[in-house]
Amino acid sequence: MRKPEKLFCFFVLSGLSIAVSPAHATVVQRFYGSNYKNPAELSTIPHAEVIAGVTVVNPVLEFKGVSAGGSGTATTDETEALPYFYGAVRLDPEWVVGLNISHPFHGVERYPENSIISDESTQTIVRSVDINPQISYQLTKRLAIGAGYSFTDFYNTQVNFVEPGLGNVENKSSGWYHGWDVGLYYTLTPQDFLGLSYFSALSATTQTGASRVGPTTNNNYAISGIFLPATTLVNYTHIFNREWSASTQVGYSQWHSVQNVILSNVANVGMLVFPLHYRNTYSANVSARYAFMPKWAVLGGVSFDEGAANDFTRTIAFPTDDAYFARLGLEHQFCKDLSAKLIYSYVTANTHVNHALGVSHSVGDIDIHANLVDFSLTYKI
Repeated sequence: MRKPEKLFCFFVLSGLSIAVSPAHATVVQRFYGSNYKNPAELSTIPHAEVIAGVTVVNPVLEFKGVSAGGSGTATTDETEALPYFYGAVRLDPEWVVGLNISHPFHGVERYPENSIISDESTQTIVRSVDINPQISYQLTKRLAIGAGYSFTDFYNTQVNFVEPGLGNVENKSSGWYHGWDVGLYYTLTPQDFLGLSYFSALSATTQTGASRVGPTTNNNYAISGIFLPATTLVNYTHIFNREWSASTQVGYSQWHSVQNVILSNVANVGMLVFPLHYRNTYSANVSARYAFMPKWAVLGGVSFDEGAANDFTRTIAFPTDDAYFARLGLEHQFCKDLSAKLIYSYVTANTHVNHALGVSHSVGDIDIHANLVDFSLTYKI
């Protein structure tokens, strides 16, 4: 190894204990289809592993159509950086423990307060951080099982809009949710691996906070109905040779559990109900890795994530629909124990809103696309 590389590895590894300590993190981005990590895959850790990184997310949404404010367009364009952390250590030949800190549900939309859709949405913000301790056990030579528990803090949820004659109504709340996960990881052959994992729905609790408009504040504001669904994931990985490997993953999310988002004690309004009536969805992902040099590899993949809503249950604030993903990345091995990844992803979706169950004045299309840049360091011994 050349001297500059040795120095780089020394300084980076020395600083990892500080660099991996942020409280808010995401291991696998929402736009990749899943934030979840199979707890049984801890069994693949030889001795210890630490992953620290950051994802820069830039979602852009543009509404074109007719609303209460007239006809035309309204655009939201936000950029945020989300740091993340994953760490694991082997206790003995059978047991491995780990900690995954991620953002399982994250989204920020900010439309101008003078836009044509301002009476329906000015800011829709969901920020959460999930702390997920996990453990795995090597049941047989080929089969490992694992389990974990999630503590999820929805620390900033806002569903804001303009009330004519009063101004922007800010509805801000927070709350803790809990869930669990189980999984298995089976080695079919030295080149073939199968994973199956299940992540429970986060227990539906009520978030509390304050609702404000002008001089009026209601400190009894609450929002209920926002939580993550139960999700099942099946993953298969095949190593062709030293250069090529590929994996595919299929997911099933029980979004049907999300029926209504209810805003209670809204300042000067009272109660608002968003009848989302989500449906269960599927997702699919195919990815590959090609090591074109001993220390360099190129990464790529495509994904599909089915939308949970339809034209008549979709609102401006919650415009979920079928999404398509493409990504390309580069991986470099700096030294024996340290590697880095840089991945760019592009996400696109086009959706339609049409007087959603009588709660929306809007009829039109929403063009959705997002750019993501993810950088991570992996220390593995």
